[in-house]
Amino acid sequence: MIKSGTIRIYRKTQENIETELAVLGPGDSFGEMALLTGAPRAANVLVVEDAELTSLSKDQFGRILKNYPVVASRPQATTRARPAPLTNCAKTSNSPCP
Repeated sequence: MIKSGTIRIYRKTQENIETELAVLGPGDSFGEMALLTGAPRAANVLVVEDAELTSLSKDQFGRILKNYPVVASRPQATTRARPAPLTNCAKTSNSPCP
């Protein structure tokens, strides 16, 4: 979760070409799909502007979902709001993003 600053989410192709997937800021989060699905990460993250981040372990995230079920819908809403290339890239780790 991003408390302050700017984070760039990008992916590199096998030819080492970078494709920007998203630029995130305060209030945004990333990495939740790995927590929810256990799948490997589908993108890289770079701090563009000094940032303060908060992280949760899988156990912490699981306890929050158990104790506050309403939170379970937030990561899905965040993922739906992202540009299509980020969600499509998460589906397959071999295909480059457009």
